[in-house]
Amino acid sequence: GESDTQAALRNIERELGAKVAKMADGQLDKIGNYDVMWDSREQPATINEAGEAVTGTHQAPTVFAFPVSESEFNAIVEPNEEYASLRWEDGFDIIESPDGTYHPAFRDIVEDAVEQVTRP
Repeated sequence: GESDTQAALRNIERELGAKVAKMADGQLDKIGNYDVMWDSREQPATINEAGEAVTGTHQAPTVFAFPVSESEFNAIVEPNEEYASLRWEDGFDIIESPDGTYHPAFRDIVEDAVEQVTRP
């Protein structure tokens, strides 16, 4: 089977391009496994077995981080159509943002990532 790291590199290449995957190879730092539910999503609603529109989503991501600067990110990221609106965000800005700016689960994940990659 495929390891978490192999799956992450495959997804990075598919979603952000081969340059990013090559850069991340050997530098991924596993942050953790999460279980999150969102009441809305970017994608159109789907219809469940009861014929009801489903607008939310449940995800169980394994989150990795790797060191990259904003200039490196902007120079190498080649997102596919689904991620064309991807942009650089500073982790500290996300953590310190006013309530309601980001989903609380996302802020928790970013806090965990910042804590892990900045500890001595």
